[in-house]
Amino acid sequence: MKQSYLLYKNSLYISVSTICLLSLLASCFLKERPDSSSRGEGSGIPLLNEARNLFQACQVYQSVLRTPLSEVPIRARLNRETQSVELEIADSKPVSFNVPLPPTDQFCKGEESTVSLVMDLLGKSIPACRIYFEDDKFFCTMQADPALASAKKIHALKSAMLKKSQRPAYLFSRRLALAENLASLLRKPDWQNRLDSFCAVVQSSLPEELPLIFTVEAWRKKVCTTEDEDQSLSLALLALSKAVEELTVLAELRDEVTANGILSVRLPRAALEGTRMTVHLEASPETKSLLLTELKHTFSGTADGTASHVCWFPGMKANELIFEIARLMGILGHHDEAPCQAPEETAYEELASYFLANLTAETRFTVTNGLAKILTLPQGQYEYSIYSVPDEISAEMDSKLVDKGALSWTKQRRFLTIAKSPTP
Repeated sequence: MKQSYLLYKNSLYISVSTICLLSLLASCFLKERPDSSSRGEGSGIPLLNEARNLFQACQVYQSVLRTPLSEVPIRARLNRETQSVELEIADSKPVSFNVPLPPTDQFCKGEESTVSLVMDLLGKSIPACRIYFEDDKFFCTMQADPALASAKKIHALKSAMLKKSQRPAYLFSRRLALAENLASLLRKPDWQNRLDSFCAVVQSSLPEELPLIFTVEAWRKKVCTTEDEDQSLSLALLALSKAVEELTVLAELRDEVTANGILSVRLPRAALEGTRMTVHLEASPETKSLLLTELKHTFSGTADGTASHVCWFPGMKANELIFEIARLMGILGHHDEAPCQAPEETAYEELASYFLANLTAETRFTVTNGLAKILTLPQGQYEYSIYSVPDEISAEMDSKLVDKGALSWTKQRRFLTIAKSPTP
C-alpha cells in the first residue's frame, strides 16, 4: 500500500512538472519580442513566424562574376511559391528559372549546392562563357581564335565578296577592312604600338561603320586602354573573333537573300530639267519582315526560329539594340534552357535598318536618263522616287519629283526598267 502511494505521488509530481514546463513554453511562444514595437510589428510575432522568417531570410545569395571586361555583381533569389530561382546579373532584369530548389535553409551562405545551382544558371544565361567558381567568385572565360585563324577567315570573306558582287555594300566592306587591319597588326611583334593607330581609326569612325563589338563603349575602351599586355592581347583577340563571326553571318545572309541586277530608268526628256536623275529606293515593310524572318530561321540556332536564347553578354546589355542585333545573329551563343528571347518591344524598324544597310550597296544613286545601274539588293518589294537633277546645280535649286512607284526585285528578274511614255 505504501509502495502504491509512492508511485502515485511520483507520477503526480511528474505531471505537474510537465504542465509547468508546457505552460512556460507556451508563454515564451506567445511572448512579444522586446524590440517588436520599434519595428512596428503590433501585438508581437510568435517564435514560429520568426523561424519561418529566418528561413526565408536566407533565400538570397549574392556574389560576383568576373568577366574579361570587369567584375559584376550577381544575385540569386529562391521563390518557393513559384518553385523558381530568379537570377540577376549586374543591373539587368532578373530572369526566372524553373528548376528544383535546394531543401536547405542555408542558401544565402553559399553552400556547395548553392554554388552548383548558380553556376549552372550562369552557364545557361551566358552561353558564350565557360563558368567556374574559385576563391568565392564566379569566373567567365571566353574562347578566341588566334589572329592567324581570323585572318584566314577574313581573306575568305573578302574573296567571296569580290567574286559575288561588283558593288559590295559599303558598310560591310568598311567593317571587313577594319577587322582585316586588326587581324594583321595582332600578328606583328610590335602589335601594341600598331594597336594605337587602329584605335584612333575606330574612335574617328561612325558607329555604323564599326563591327558591333566596337560600338560597345566598354569593349572599345578596354581593348584600347588596357596597359597589361597579356590582357590587352586577349581582349583584342576576343573582339576580333566576334567581329569575324558577325561578318560571317552577314556574308551568309547576303548570299541567301540578295540578288544582283541591272536597273535602267527611261523617262520623257520633257519631264526632266537635265539628263540626270537621282533614284531613292525604300524597302517595303514586308521586305523588312521577310529579311528578319530569314535571319532568325537560318542563323539564330533555334528550332522554332525565334531569337537565340541568351540572357546576357559582358558589356552589351548597356545598349539593348546592339544586344538584340547580336542575339538575332546568333553570335552571343545559345542555350535551349535559357528563358530569354527578344522582347516584343524591340525596335523592329531599327533592327531591319541595320541589316538592310549592311546588305545593300546603294539605295540612293544618280543615273543618266536611258542608262542602267548595277545594284545588289535584298529580294522583295521597293518603293521608288525619282528626282530630276539640273545640269547646273545651284544652292537655291530643289530636286523635282518626276516619278514614283513600286518595283519587285528578285533573282529571276536580272534586268528591270522603270519607263514612262511621253505625254501626248
